[in-house]
Amino acid sequence: MTVIDELARELAVIRSGHDILPFMTNWIPTSEAEFRMLPEDMLAIIRSSPDYRELVPGAPPARLQFSAGDEGAELVIYRALADRRHYMLAPSRRG
Repeated sequence: MTVIDELARELAVIRSGHDILPFMTNWIPTSEAEFRMLPEDMLAIIRSSPDYRELVPGAPPARLQFSAGDEGAELVIYRALADRRHYMLAPSRRG
C-alpha cells in the first residue's frame, strides 16, 4: 500500500466517525481536512515533551494536547506504516 492510499484510508475512517476535528486552537470540519506531513521542527518540539510516547506506525491517529498557562492547542497525528513519517490533520489546501 502506498502512503497516499494509507492516508486516504485513515482519513475515510476518521470522517466516518467525526464531523469536526481539532487543529491547533480551532475546529475544522472533517470534510475540509487532509493529512499533511508534520514539519520536522514541530516533531522535534513534540518529542521533547517528557509525556511524549513514540507513535506506532499504522496505529490509529493520536490526539496530542499542548498547554501553557491558559493557552492550549490540539493536533491529530498519524504515523504512516508505508514511510514511517508523521502526518497531521490540517485544513485542506484546496479550500
